[in-house]
Amino acid sequence: YGVTATYFHWAVAFPLMGCIGTVMQAQQAPKEDKGRLMFLHKSLGLLTGLIVAPRVAYRLMSRSSYNVEKIA
Repeated sequence: YGVTATYFHWAVAFPLMGCIGTVMQAQQAPKEDKGRLMFLHKSLGLLTGLIVAPRVAYRLMSRSSYNVEKIA
């Protein structure tokens, strides 16, 4: 994969891991902290969605193709 695809991969991975982490932390947090954590979770989810859209567009428009016959 090229530099751009690698960048998109990690740009999606970090906020996605943050989404998972905030939910796991919210499950153990006292009630008064859950609202802040879930707000952060939603914000990271929106950020992930905004990054995924150009990533999908890049993947569809890139000239690299995955050829299964090459592997076999």
